[in-house]
Amino acid sequence: MTANPESAWKEVVSFLLTRPTLEQIIMFEGSEDFQKYVRYLRDKNRNGILTDNERHEMDEIANVGHFMRLLKISALEKIAEADKLPQP
Repeated sequence: MTANPESAWKEVVSFLLTRPTLEQIIMFEGSEDFQKYVRYLRDKNRNGILTDNERHEMDEIANVGHFMRLLKISALEKIAEADKLPQP
């Protein structure tokens, strides 16, 4: 597997540098390769066979996921605020 936490952060940074709309932020998901890698780690974790390095990777991937959840929540809040504004 080639994905790792560093590549997750790179994907997020690359995405943000495209200046996405709020809607695009809400819809963002990592690449299919990265999603496969996360499933692979989860399966190993479920079976109790993660290495220490893989456990560290899972922790860092969780940090990336937490950041993206906060970003998506903020985007949803911005959309909700805009919807409340009076229309000209």
